[in-house]
Amino acid sequence: MPSLGERIIGYLAASQIVDSATGKVIVDRDEEIDEERVKRIIKAGINQVYVRSPLSCRSRFGVCQCCYGRDLARGRLVNPRTAVGIIAAQSIGEPGTQLTLRTFHTGGVVGTDITSGLPRVEELFEARIPKASAIISE
Repeated sequence: MPSLGERIIGYLAASQIVDSATGKVIVDRDEEIDEERVKRIIKAGINQVYVRSPLSCRSRFGVCQCCYGRDLARGRLVNPRTAVGIIAAQSIGEPGTQLTLRTFHTGGVVGTDITSGLPRVEELFEARIPKASAIISE
């Protein structure tokens, strides 16, 4: 499971994040949680923060800039009226297209087994841990 810092980076705080030891505000409400602020949150020993989320956005049409957060491709807040749903769908669908066409690895060679990668796609959608995970270091 990703660490707290990995999960909150790029989001906007839904409420103030305060260092309980010093009483100093680390992140104000509606401020982006960037890399420097994540370091200060971890140093303060905070293990729970409230962030704005697309799942709870009250925007009448779509998802607002504050609830979507950082555009990971550009490293800054997403531009207003960006079609984030289309981008997300493309990000999910593109690996499936590559798997089906096999153009990414085999150059479109006909006759190969295209079902070999389907269990991995299923693992990704269900957020399961891979059966054969590689050990990077000990």
